[in-house]
Amino acid sequence: MAGQKDKLFNYWVFFQSITHGTATSLINFFMTLSVSHGTAEPLSLSDYQSFSEVVAISCLLSVTIEVILTTNYWTVLFMLAIFFSLCSYVVISWASQSYQLFRISPKTFPFLYADRNVISHPSNLLVVLLNVSVNTLSLLALRVIGQALKKPHLKEEEEELPAEEIITMESVPYLPRESRVRRSSYAFSHREGYADLIT
Repeated sequence: MAGQKDKLFNYWVFFQSITHGTATSLINFFMTLSVSHGTAEPLSLSDYQSFSEVVAISCLLSVTIEVILTTNYWTVLFMLAIFFSLCSYVVISWASQSYQLFRISPKTFPFLYADRNVISHPSNLLVVLLNVSVNTLSLLALRVIGQALKKPHLKEEEEELPAEEIITMESVPYLPRESRVRRSSYAFSHREGYADLIT
């Protein structure tokens, strides 16, 4: 069990997640900033709401594509979760930039239809495509390099084991209660949790 052997969440996985999230955010921000620098067209990314829409769409699509690429087991629940997350983004952005909310509180919702203006301009869609491509290709490149470096190491370990010495153990009729080798994730979280990482 991967969860009981501390493979799903440990300091290394936490560090990788923080580094990956920071790199994705920086790529989305600075790629959009470098493309929009010096443009003054009416439909360009010169205002910060259009800029933030492009960065938000880039982040959403980057994360969604990475989740789709890293998923091993596809279920109906998984597909519904992806579909509803995309739909909820569209509904919330449409509602927060609608004329009805602008009429109620113009100071709180001052940007009318900014998402439609961004999506209707082809150059903005190319910026989103560039951001998603850079994020996804860098992730795939790192995974291919990691797999290439792991495979020779595993083959060396297999060669080191002698084929003649096979150690067999007698089956134990019960699992001792005080065993530290296998514990439930509930017991693990209460004894040695990762609260110091999160808080």
